[in-house]
Amino acid sequence: MFSCISQTYKIYQQMTSWPIRSTMTEEANEALKQYIGIGVGAENAIKAYSEHGVKYEQLSKLGYSNIDAVDASEGLLNVANSKGLYGRIVCQLVGHGQAMPFDDKTYDMVVICGAMGENHIPKAALPDIIRVVKPGGYIVNVFREEALYVPWYEDGLQPYMNKLEEEGLWIEFSRHKFPIFIANKEGLVLVHKVL
Repeated sequence: MFSCISQTYKIYQQMTSWPIRSTMTEEANEALKQYIGIGVGAENAIKAYSEHGVKYEQLSKLGYSNIDAVDASEGLLNVANSKGLYGRIVCQLVGHGQAMPFDDKTYDMVVICGAMGENHIPKAALPDIIRVVKPGGYIVNVFREEALYVPWYEDGLQPYMNKLEEEGLWIEFSRHKFPIFIANKEGLVLVHKVL
């Protein structure tokens, strides 16, 4: 679907009056500003589901210099690639049985925006996302709060994230709700620190 609307996505947002991209960007940027400089340096970042997420310029202002992008939509990646802002661009469904093509402990931070929910990134993707982050690095995830409880995640996304914490893979570092993520649904910014 997003490949089909990639060229007209901004018009789509204006027609629906959904401030999703600007709201996600603002909330993710705020989380990045708040936690930048804690732990590891800020050299490498990956943006999962690129065109919906934080703008490269904002990550660059925060000190990130090597930014890669992953998205399942070739159309959205083509838009991202046309801007010439990313290093490596990967078109792949994350968490669908194939590991992302990145080495272990490569990135200081992963930013995921609007990619958790029904028919989006499955919970099985989280260990692979954690795998590519350096110990002490962060995963910033911005999504609709209701995604924690959708049937897509079977017993729920929150219990699974808690299980990953119990296994010693990460810890929840910060949780922040914000109003009107999309269609009057509350948003959530989760920051996890990789162990």
